[in-house]
Amino acid sequence: MQPRELGKSGLKVSALGYGCMGLRYGYGPGVSNDDGIRIIRAA
Repeated sequence: MQPRELGKSGLKVSALGYGCMGLRYGYGPGVSNDDGIRIIRAA
């Protein structure tokens, strides 16, 4: 996958992202910080 430049900073990021809103709010109770970190690292 080709990276995309984010703004004019020169930072290059993946074209795909991982939405994390559901980890803390929006879809019921949030997960603990430790569980959230574990989920993000697994992704």
